[in-house]
Amino acid sequence: MTLARYRSWLLVVILLSVFVSRPISAIGPAFIVVHGGALQSPIVIRPEIGSFMFMWAAGNAYEHKRREEMTIPSGLQGRRYFDYDVYWGRFTSEELKAEAASQHGRLYLPTAEQAAVVVITDPVMTGDDPRATRAPSRPIPSQLEGFASGRVLSTDETAALGAAGVPMK
Repeated sequence: MTLARYRSWLLVVILLSVFVSRPISAIGPAFIVVHGGALQSPIVIRPEIGSFMFMWAAGNAYEHKRREEMTIPSGLQGRRYFDYDVYWGRFTSEELKAEAASQHGRLYLPTAEQAAVVVITDPVMTGDDPRATRAPSRPIPSQLEGFASGRVLSTDETAALGAAGVPMK
């Protein structure tokens, strides 16, 4: 191959990668905001890629669950919980309002007999508009039945939330 053909081939590869690649923010959420319950003010978590995955992937397809396998753990009625919102895309701290989030969840606090539990809506990471810089907002469920999946948290996951400033007692 001549040098001109190598350059043409390289240009095609670069252009393809630009057009088909997703922004880096699509790999993980930009923010997770824990709020409500007895919290005096919201706790903003800016997760590193690969961390806090359980907050948006608990018991769903990202944990290799088929739709019919996705469940909400039982025994949650009457337990204390915090609400949380997952923000996919580009947001400023001023834009972090629950109504703007595309995914919502509840963090049920551990008790003397039961581990912490999360329940979540389906993750919506992108929208139909390829020019959009964030996922479209989704409604906030008011009832437990409005969530798609959930699971019990491990002690390491509970400890990670505590280290991020979430009061887990």
